[in-house]
Amino acid sequence: MNKDEQSKFELASDHTSSPEESAKALADHQMEAMEELPTHATFDLVAGEEEVKKSEEIPLIIEESEAKKIVETLLFASKEPLRARDISAVFRGVENIDVKKVRKILLGLVDEYKDKTFQIVEIAEGFQIRTRSEFHPWVRKLLRKEKNKKLSQAALETLAIISYKQPITRIEVEEIRRVDCSGVMNTLLEKNIIKTMGRKDVLGKPIVYGTTPLFLKHFGFKSISDMPNPEEYLSEIGLEQNLQSINVMDSNGDKNDNENN
Repeated sequence: MNKDEQSKFELASDHTSSPEESAKALADHQMEAMEELPTHATFDLVAGEEEVKKSEEIPLIIEESEAKKIVETLLFASKEPLRARDISAVFRGVENIDVKKVRKILLGLVDEYKDKTFQIVEIAEGFQIRTRSEFHPWVRKLLRKEKNKKLSQAALETLAIISYKQPITRIEVEEIRRVDCSGVMNTLLEKNIIKTMGRKDVLGKPIVYGTTPLFLKHFGFKSISDMPNPEEYLSEIGLEQNLQSINVMDSNGDKNDNENN
């Protein structure tokens, strides 16, 4: 019997071992346990990795009621209107939620919010949670500090012309307003309310301008085709005097078209 075996035997017997012998036997026992651990630990780790791999292969399914809550949360968190395809991209990897399902959820939420304080509206080719018009006076009181961010009268006049005559060149806008519009149009470009849309196929090929999705969002239009007739729109923003100018531009445009034909 070697010395280690003798230590274990003495500890297991009725013989009283010395403190040194007891300590050595305990240390030997711990060393044996540690030597056996790596084999089992490595095996368990590999098995764990296999389980994770298998779980990743299982398609993710979400209850429609849960998907609805997620869509509602995304609408609330977003400052911009969200399209169905934008939201469906968030559900990538979820087997049962696609663009059609998201659009169905969105339309359901639009219906559900009809009796709520807020409303979900389809605007600028997307969906957005918005306040109701009857509460706008109260919201305006809260946001008075942003009054200086409002568009100037000149900017509103220029924007009204561009929105109804797009695509339109700067020279054509100036012919209607009878003043230089370069500064105002640069401001509208910086605010991302208008954008360049290419060049007109005439001598000099001047740049033509049109409105952006931000314009639709600001004025509450779903698309350009949803804009009211010029009389209603210009009256709403206090530019009734520009109606005659726009109509003159229309008639001149028709006249030029007839002459070209």
